[in-house]
Amino acid sequence: MRQRIVIRPAAQLDIAGAAGWYENQRRGLGKRFLDEFGGLLGRIATNPTQFTVIGHDVRRALMGRSPYAVYFAV
Repeated sequence: MRQRIVIRPAAQLDIAGAAGWYENQRRGLGKRFLDEFGGLLGRIATNPTQFTVIGHDVRRALMGRSPYAVYFAV
């Protein structure tokens, strides 16, 4: 069963800021960052238990091409 994902406003600002920073480095990188982030959210929604538990009910999903991670609770 696919899980519903809720992104907090502070996290939305962080995501937008990171995408903007990448886009300023080179045109198109911001979109690639957002595409990768969206794909990771899809994996989390489909199978959240595949990611490492790092604390009480908190898991971490690493982004592949950038030094970011998504921390989430199921």
